[in-house]
Amino acid sequence: MKLYHALDRFCGNRWFPLLLVPIEVCFLLLYSFTTSPLFLNDGMDSAVFKTMGLAILKGKVPYVDIFDHKGPVLYFINALGQWMIPGRMGIFLLQVIGLCVALLYMFKTARLFVGNALSFIVVLFTLFVFGGIIQEGNQCEEWMMYFFTVAFYYALHYIVNQSDRPHPLKYSILYGLCFGMAFFIRPNDAVAMMGGLMTGITIWLVYRKEYKSALLNALCFGAGFLLVAVPVVCYFAWHNALGDLWYGLVGFNKGYSGGVLKMFTSVIYRVKLSLALVFVTLVVLAYNSGNKRILVLLIPILLYEYVLMGTNGFPHYYIVLLPVFCLYFALLGRLKNRSFALMGLTVFMLGLNVFDIPIAKMARKSVVERVIPLSHGRAYNRIKVFNSETELLFSKVLDSDGDSIWNYNLRWAGGGVSNCSPFSSFWHNGVVQCNLITFAESDLLKEKDDITKKKPTWLLVDAANVETADKIMEDFIPLYYDLVATTDTTICNIQLYRRK
Repeated sequence: MKLYHALDRFCGNRWFPLLLVPIEVCFLLLYSFTTSPLFLNDGMDSAVFKTMGLAILKGKVPYVDIFDHKGPVLYFINALGQWMIPGRMGIFLLQVIGLCVALLYMFKTARLFVGNALSFIVVLFTLFVFGGIIQEGNQCEEWMMYFFTVAFYYALHYIVNQSDRPHPLKYSILYGLCFGMAFFIRPNDAVAMMGGLMTGITIWLVYRKEYKSALLNALCFGAGFLLVAVPVVCYFAWHNALGDLWYGLVGFNKGYSGGVLKMFTSVIYRVKLSLALVFVTLVVLAYNSGNKRILVLLIPILLYEYVLMGTNGFPHYYIVLLPVFCLYFALLGRLKNRSFALMGLTVFMLGLNVFDIPIAKMARKSVVERVIPLSHGRAYNRIKVFNSETELLFSKVLDSDGDSIWNYNLRWAGGGVSNCSPFSSFWHNGVVQCNLITFAESDLLKEKDDITKKKPTWLLVDAANVETADKIMEDFIPLYYDLVATTDTTICNIQLYRRK
């Protein structure tokens, strides 16, 4: 008990937040392997986002010159990081700042319900869950979570401590700002988390018959959103690309997610039903917390997120829920009956394990596969050799022609290298492909990205990933292109062609 009280006093010290900095730096160094300076793997999604950022710095317009189906704010963040420090270190620094803010506000969120020491333990538990679902780092959900954590704290702070007063308009401006940043990263999560939060605040104000305040707060929320939306829209309007922005942000994703009907029918999928177990337990904990008013925030957020969350069920989709999970652990810490607290923790771990997210296993596996073989592991050395081979290949292209290379089929896998996306070789060599398609494809994009019409100067082909009966590889490329160089086929089989 003496140790616990000492920890409680230490966590109450005004300098305590500084302790969070080395914790989150170490966490990102070990878990965000696509941006950490300790690793070589550039990832898959992260490789695309870094490439989109580099493309912006080279004067290209997202969705017009190169395509991916996330929002432009994500690409601007990756561009900012690479503008600050070329390569991955600038992006890593922005992650450090973002996670530092997130952990601080998670601590403050937990502090609304439990003491200093337990709040610190809650943060560590939440970070442990983050380690199980982060996957590769620099994911769009990670960047949104940083904004959600701040807004979630201020909304809870109002409901817990100030609910008998008018809701501060500056909070609503902040909510709108966070909504705007998230909306232009991934709209469905923005609507779920921030839309649910603002719905809860509005319901509370209407319940108290503060109709004028509800209207003013809604207007302030809209003003905060416009602070983000206006610059984004102006950027794309300046480049005559508003239609491209709409397609990249909304149009393409309608087909990618399976449409609105699939999103609603997904509520009965096994993976979502197991998540419902966690949500229902959280509602029960909130109801019995002695502060039932927080349900006015929680229920809209949980309902919206349950419906609007992506249907693919990738573990990193649930990063946006970390502020909610933080509250879950804080409410568990509030329980006086340790058996009930242990039961709630078991429900959480069981729910996410059934949900195909074995948190404990994934967090442990990350350490075993990343930390232990950090500099001598087989995967590390394979990527090192792969990078050397592609560097030699890209060196064959004149510097002035570097961004004139057409990416024929370097995508997720192939090239003979496990745990490494051949696509990342472009970003690793500071080159942006000259064609539109990265990973995301559609009939519209394929029509725009017709190599037989554009006949680029240079062409890069992953021969290990060529589909059978590929007419372009069989007929078009041999007719118009000469093979200039290839990598060592015992390592990977990537070929460089030049137009005849």
